[in-house]
Amino acid sequence: MSDVVVRTPLKQGPGRSVHLEREPDSDVARVVKRFHGGRPWSFLHDGSRSRREFEALRFLYALGVAVPEPLARARIGGVYEVAMAFLPDTVTLQSLYPARELWPLAPERLAAPLGELLAGLHFAGLDHDDLHAGNVLVGPGGRVWAIDFHAARLRRRLDGKVLLRDLVRLAAGAREFVPQRFRARVLLAWQRALPDDLRELLEPTALLTAKIERSARERRRDVVLARRKRWTRAGTAVRRVAGAGVSGFVRVDLDAAWARSLAFACARSSKLQHLDVPFPGARTRRLLVLRGTSHAQLREIWYAAARLDEHRIPVMSPLCLIRTPLPCAAFEVPRNAAFLAVTPQRELPPRHELARDLGHLCGSLHDRLLAPTALGPEHVLVTPRGELCLAGVPGLADIDPFDTRARRRDLLRWRELVGGREPSAQRAFAAGYLEAWRGTSVERELLRRELSHG
Repeated sequence: MSDVVVRTPLKQGPGRSVHLEREPDSDVARVVKRFHGGRPWSFLHDGSRSRREFEALRFLYALGVAVPEPLARARIGGVYEVAMAFLPDTVTLQSLYPARELWPLAPERLAAPLGELLAGLHFAGLDHDDLHAGNVLVGPGGRVWAIDFHAARLRRRLDGKVLLRDLVRLAAGAREFVPQRFRARVLLAWQRALPDDLRELLEPTALLTAKIERSARERRRDVVLARRKRWTRAGTAVRRVAGAGVSGFVRVDLDAAWARSLAFACARSSKLQHLDVPFPGARTRRLLVLRGTSHAQLREIWYAAARLDEHRIPVMSPLCLIRTPLPCAAFEVPRNAAFLAVTPQRELPPRHELARDLGHLCGSLHDRLLAPTALGPEHVLVTPRGELCLAGVPGLADIDPFDTRARRRDLLRWRELVGGREPSAQRAFAAGYLEAWRGTSVERELLRRELSHG
């Protein structure tokens, strides 16, 4: 390439960065990954990471596995670089999950190439150790590629634990975005593409599916729990707010000055919760402001909302958490929503519709192995259109997937919100609950029997 190239950043991190290099007035492009640990002697670690990346790419590409073509590995200016071919018009599988309209083809048709790609990696003996949907690229025609091998190891033979680990990690990242039948199709395509010696390491399909689904559910819960700290430190989720006696955090897409003005409005207002503070840039959106409790209590409410939002459960969306002599936290809630506790019966949707929606909300939580530490009509918002949203939940408790008694205790709390024991309302609640469950058909049948017995 010429000395003059156009470099476009693609990804930036503390230990490595990725950018696109393109010659001016040319279609020739390549992706360059740079390793820069930034600590004394880190160049030794950077060297081994770049070597693993390049060797894995070269080995897999020679075998015909779908990975970018490796071009070069070099140390330039004290920094190790790995260059590889650019795959135009590709996006990560992870970016497709929440936007179904962007999928290049129907998910059921994409399942086969995904399963075959995973089988190819396993046949090659690749111990990736960081395989997730963000490390899978999808092209316009549904072609898929694997990327990011700096932490990978090439083994002579993989054992069953590594195979199961990769399946669980991929399923955990996908389970809240795609239906279980899609994950089952990927598993079936993977099994069919495996060589006989690796297939012999597997349990029967029904047992393997059940183990993957159970472990993926638990892993997803644990991953989201570990990520909650992102909401009280500057980074990808929030930025710091400081100055004029105010400290705290505000969502990265919002202005810190707005968060400070909100804190001052809280200090001047005599109202305990709802403040007439416009949403920045959109007066038609509505805020719910909580205050008057300790900062520690508000922080737990903030964490719970952030976790539920990441689990794709309808919840007030966290905006800012401010620490002052009178701490406050702001959340976005649906327009025209009111708490179930203060909504007149005549303004509620029909009882069977409300019961079904409450069942769906409860089932969504249980599917994520979660239960609110407190639950009442003061924790549920309802709109005139019947949309439900959790608000002000003080915390979340884990549910043991095998503890049916704990699940039933929580089910009783939810059924009390339905406001009656009519058989039609209870059937609607059960239907909504089962609809929200993202597990296997066997799991749903067991739950259906459990719900039918009270």
